[in-house]
Amino acid sequence: MKWYLKSLEFKLKAIRVMLTSDLRYQKRRFREYFGYNPDLENPKKFNEKVLSRMLYDHAKIYTLLADKVYAKDFVAEAIGSQYVVPLLGSWLRVRDIPFSMLPEQFVLKCNHDSGSTLICSKKRELNVRKAKSRLNFFLGRNMYYARRENHYKDIVPEIFCETYLDAKGYAKERHYPELYRLHCFHGKVEFIEVDILDKNKECINIYTPDWTLLDVKVEGDNYRGKVCIPDAFDKLKPLTQMLLSKIGTDYCRVDWFIVDDKPYFNEFTFTPCAGIMKFNPPVYDDIFGDKW
Repeated sequence: MKWYLKSLEFKLKAIRVMLTSDLRYQKRRFREYFGYNPDLENPKKFNEKVLSRMLYDHAKIYTLLADKVYAKDFVAEAIGSQYVVPLLGSWLRVRDIPFSMLPEQFVLKCNHDSGSTLICSKKRELNVRKAKSRLNFFLGRNMYYARRENHYKDIVPEIFCETYLDAKGYAKERHYPELYRLHCFHGKVEFIEVDILDKNKECINIYTPDWTLLDVKVEGDNYRGKVCIPDAFDKLKPLTQMLLSKIGTDYCRVDWFIVDDKPYFNEFTFTPCAGIMKFNPPVYDDIFGDKW
């Protein structure tokens, strides 16, 4: 019932959204979040440029690489399959997932959205009925109607299953970041945003490529404790720039995690936070925008 109600709520929201133009929707959403109107005729801030891309730049490559299954194939071909989490299967319908044949540990997620990840560390404890209900909700959700990110609109939705990798446990035990988001402008890594778990609270730090911590907060607190850097971190920048050479875009965020000192590609992101990435202090909205 919980996921049915959420699905109904989402469909009603989608209907309301369809009655509003993309431009009007995005300008109103931006104004409600930041308190001022975006400059879309001459965008300078990072979030304004993300918004401009969402509204006016509908390059096919964004849709292709936002598809998490296609992105795996792209990365494997570009830099090698050893940097891709192994795919165990994919299905167009939730009812086709052979839960009984899946390993004891696995990860299920949708290829076309954000937030659908279902991590199973002990299959005997998994409530399959609830898992199916949850996955059905996300499978039927189109991210375009959630935040008007056009490149998600035409992705054919499917569920896929990955090998389970305990990225959180590995990072926490060694004081490593859990996730590495490399913000890349014109083919060059300029900023590294990392997630760090602090007593079950997620903190975010932003560093320069040479690992200098910047005095800026993004959607939460900084982590001020001990942060170690795995040896594999040195591989992230050259691997990312190899990928960027195949894409040819002026901005892209490439996400990685590291397990057992091996880097694994996570996803490509072309419109972070759908244009409402809140920097504190706000001047970093301009600093990121200047790089673009």
